[in-house]
Amino acid sequence: MSPRTPEQFREMRGQSREKILQSALDLFATKGYHVTSIEQLAKQAKVSKGLIYNYFHSKQTILEELIRIGLEEIDRISAETHEISDPAERLCRQFDLFGGLLRGNEAYWRLYTQLLTQPTVLETVQHRFGTFLEAQLEQMQELLAAVGFENSSIEARILAAVLDGIGFHYFIDETYPLDEVLTHLKMRYCGGN
Repeated sequence: MSPRTPEQFREMRGQSREKILQSALDLFATKGYHVTSIEQLAKQAKVSKGLIYNYFHSKQTILEELIRIGLEEIDRISAETHEISDPAERLCRQFDLFGGLLRGNEAYWRLYTQLLTQPTVLETVQHRFGTFLEAQLEQMQELLAAVGFENSSIEARILAAVLDGIGFHYFIDETYPLDEVLTHLKMRYCGGN
């Protein structure tokens, strides 16, 4: 058997790190951040506690990394709409992407919802959320102004709260009519495009 190459070691390290992050996401989303211990995380990921600390200084840094990854994913998906010149069409496309984000990242959104309802946890990641949410609100405000809403700053805050509520209800109600709700939002905010 030949020795592993540097590329193989890099791949193994990447896989270990991903297993830790995925296990943390699953545990934080189902059990809660405070309840989950590093020991439980190591057991779930099938790695040693030492390996976890090799990649992350603390449970909080794991949470911060999960938040960073999630917010980058939202930014990446949101960037897909920047090429759309018609503001109503762009807003409508963002609603479609929001539905896809909910369906494709349930554990992340469960964690996000928990963070919103646990002030002590939210404080630890507030710096990441604050800047991101302000930028999202500003973009939403600009789009709403472009489609004709007079008080777009207040409307953007209302819409953000509605989207948070949709995500919350989607996760607590197995029969939540997500497609119908998003269709209604499209009719209200972008003329049903």
